[in-house]
This record gives sequence, structure tokens and C-alpha cells, in this order.
Amino acid sequence: MDDKYNMYFFYSKDCDDCAKLKKEIKDSGILGKLNYLFVDGLDDNTQEFCDYHNVDKMPRVKIFDSKGNLALDKTGLFDISELEELLK
Repeated sequence: MDDKYNMYFFYSKDCDDCAKLKKEIKDSGILGKLNYLFVDGLDDNTQEFCDYHNVDKMPRVKIFDSKGNLALDKTGLFDISELEELLK
């Protein structure tokens, strides 16, 4: 069984804050420590998934532990040190 955390990163292609946070997360190296999915929150094909996760603002990052429990839920820009601390 995979004991990694699962991250959903909800973004919009036209969102400057989304691009900034996405780049910061990618540059940090933490993506190798978790399973992740980048989800375009404005794509018609992802609306049901976004609705299920109550995404109404972006960027939004939701991280779940290996048992499906919500471990982190952040909307907007935030200090990724919280992610780094969670993944230690």
C-alpha cells in the first residue's frame, strides 16, 4: 500500500497566484514525496471533481493522508513550509 500523501492542486490557467504557487511547489522538490494531481478548476471535464471537493476559489491545495483523511486544505497563496513540515 502506498503510504504517501495525496495532493490535489486546483488552479486556473489565467490565475497569476496559481502559477506562482504551482512553480514554488514544483521548485521545492516536495512533489517526489507525495502523489499529486494538478486539476484545472475551469475545465468542463473536471467540474464534478471540483464540486465534490467544494472548490470555489483558486489556487486551492488539498492534501489527504494514505487513509483518505484531510491533512491540509489551503486556498490562495500560502507559505509552502506548511507542506514541507507535513511531509517530514
